[in-house]
Amino acid sequence: MEFYTRKTVDKVKRMYGEYKKFLYNKVSQLPCEISEIPAPEDNPEARSQFSAQMPESGWHKVDPGDKWGGEFCYAWIRSQYTVEKEFEGKTLLLMPDLGLLEGLLFLNGKPSGIFDVCPDIPGDSRLHGVQPLTFCAKAGETYDIAIECYAGHGVIGTNPYDNGEVTKWSLYPANFIHTFNSLDVVLRDETVAEFLLLHRTVTQIIDLYEENTGSHAAAVNAFCDIFKILPQHPQEVAFDWRPALKKANEILRGVTGRKGGGEEYGYVGLIGHSHLDTAWLWPVRETLHKAARTFSNALRIMERYPDYHYIQSSVIYIEWMKKYYPDIYEGIKKRTAEGRWEPNGGAWVEFDNNMPAGEYIIRQLLLGQRYTKENLGYMADCFWLLDTFGYSAAMPQIIKGCGLKYFLTTKLSW
Repeated sequence: MEFYTRKTVDKVKRMYGEYKKFLYNKVSQLPCEISEIPAPEDNPEARSQFSAQMPESGWHKVDPGDKWGGEFCYAWIRSQYTVEKEFEGKTLLLMPDLGLLEGLLFLNGKPSGIFDVCPDIPGDSRLHGVQPLTFCAKAGETYDIAIECYAGHGVIGTNPYDNGEVTKWSLYPANFIHTFNSLDVVLRDETVAEFLLLHRTVTQIIDLYEENTGSHAAAVNAFCDIFKILPQHPQEVAFDWRPALKKANEILRGVTGRKGGGEEYGYVGLIGHSHLDTAWLWPVRETLHKAARTFSNALRIMERYPDYHYIQSSVIYIEWMKKYYPDIYEGIKKRTAEGRWEPNGGAWVEFDNNMPAGEYIIRQLLLGQRYTKENLGYMADCFWLLDTFGYSAAMPQIIKGCGLKYFLTTKLSW
């Protein structure tokens, strides 16, 4: 790119952060109560126990600035919201500022998605910063809201708690004490939301494609065109910039909607997945929480996007959901029958493949295949083992004998 074009593109790239400020508009700040749960290490009776139930006691009013937490601690925060007439038919979202590391949302007693903070995404500290309260609000309808909040735990050698010290990457103090600020109901500006999605996609085309490709040229030209019509700092102008933003979206769609042949085009198939380590940097009881948060979020996305599919390995998690989170289990069962949830992978758990004997491996696959067939009417066709550092030479024979056709890993390059 020539110098002045590059400078223009850089200015348009910075617009992402400016327009993101207008993504959400607050409808209501909810009054809340809190009930804290001490770490199992401080409560010997709870070390081997797991509960997905909201506590019945210990509740008290929580105000902005109040502290909660501690390593391995949980806190439940609850509130209630009744839809006002002016929001009839709209999509309303919940936006928490609770200080949580990870949290599971319950709406009217049912798991309904995850809240979390992800320090690994530059410019975006929240990966799941909002969750839908309702996709189509009905005036007068009341929602019971509860969030199970995790305070986190230290993991030596990994960010953001490297060696237990606060670093430039840390989002939380090393003692895991957090601050409650607010729980808001918000509306999302869909024009701004579309702009942010298109902007990020076109930015990636500019950054990743070679300069001599048609896609790269189209993306650069689109950024130069929207630079002419959009204010760089919308908060500083007196006129309504939203009509110009709609026009900018049309220009950007001209890039993302390009079709054609040649080497710069191809097909990319996408499917949702979240790799869970059953026992690695946290106790197994925390994996239960993580699985519930992950699966409830996948099911919530399916509510909104009919073409969204999800693949889930390790059959043990389905058994856990059946035992501790029956609403999530029923959701998995329903979506599996629709063909949108794949409980693939074959094995009971993603197991070590270096030391176990052949009979152990066969039993892993036997238990996994039998469980999904009996409970979900599904038989896996892929041996899904992403994260084992080595593989038995007997695996082709074993997986074929267990009715599997394919093998998927990410570790052969290691």
